[in-house]
Amino acid sequence: MNGLVVTAGTAIAGGLASVISPAKLQNAAATIDSLGIESEVIKMAVVIAAIFTLVAALLTFIWA
Repeated sequence: MNGLVVTAGTAIAGGLASVISPAKLQNAAATIDSLGIESEVIKMAVVIAAIFTLVAALLTFIWA
């Protein structure tokens, strides 16, 4: 296994995990004056993050 590729895959996964952080979503909603839509945003963000995580995992598996 290539340690650099595994480390990069781990870093990407950590970044994608922060996408679905409720605290970040609440701060973003407050910033744009859209409080109350966090549940809608998190539903969409989870799907997108899951797809990106799957792609990143597959690429890491192939290259490592």
